[in-house]
Amino acid sequence: MGQDSSWARTVARAPRVRISVYHVAYVIIKSAISPRPGNWILERSLDGKQYSPWQYYAVSDRACRDTYGIAPTPGRPRYTHDTEVICTSYFSRLTPFEGGEVHTSLVNGRPGAAGPSEALQEFTAARYIRLRFQRLLSLDGELEGRRPDPAVARIDAQLAGRKYFYSLKDISVGGRCVCHGHADSCEVDTGQQRCSCQHNTCGPQCDRCCAMYNQLPWRPGTFLDAAECQPCECHGHATQCRYDPQTAKDALSLNTRGEYVGGGVCVNCQHSTEGVNCDRCIAGYYRPQRH
Repeated sequence: MGQDSSWARTVARAPRVRISVYHVAYVIIKSAISPRPGNWILERSLDGKQYSPWQYYAVSDRACRDTYGIAPTPGRPRYTHDTEVICTSYFSRLTPFEGGEVHTSLVNGRPGAAGPSEALQEFTAARYIRLRFQRLLSLDGELEGRRPDPAVARIDAQLAGRKYFYSLKDISVGGRCVCHGHADSCEVDTGQQRCSCQHNTCGPQCDRCCAMYNQLPWRPGTFLDAAECQPCECHGHATQCRYDPQTAKDALSLNTRGEYVGGGVCVNCQHSTEGVNCDRCIAGYYRPQRH
């Protein structure tokens, strides 16, 4: 993106950004030739229709209460739990008049940032991001609920004859693909993410065990537990198996270590075999004895 690139919108329009990564870690916006937005909401969606707020921004702490009905978080944004949605006026100073930035971290500073947290993973999951601007940042907003600033007269003079509008010249979104803890990298060049799956998992998002690795049910991996999919024992007579909880409960499935642990059931046994593990010949067939 060139330095001269920018977007400008009237009050009635709100820009929307579509992204390819799904676990969003941060969003940074940078104003072009106007101050930063005043009241606005950073929102997320998985389907592009239903949106949920990630964070509220207001021209003042009082505006957090009056506009959004949320108690403000004074000072620099901070979070008490992984899915907390706060309202902040930290970025509401009128200056700089151009090129001001708003940094929003959706992971750092939250309790689950250092370890596995399903709540935080769900909270940061998104396919669409929307910036819903609702109020311009103006001198009135700068003064709202605050003590008089000695520099106000000077600012007022600088703003004389100046029009108010939204303008952005850069939106940065950082994140990672949703691979359920089973990949270290993913490909997004084609416009559709595909994880480089590990732990015997398959699928664009490593969301299932591969065909012959269903001795145990699929689970998401974490920093402490890779949750590797385990192979089925089909004695070389099948190329696919499925997990069956009742088979596991009845201890009828033999694993590759010779233990009746898990619920892998071989599918479409070949070579005239049948059974949970393709472990016997079908009627009318027998296995020649070895001499």
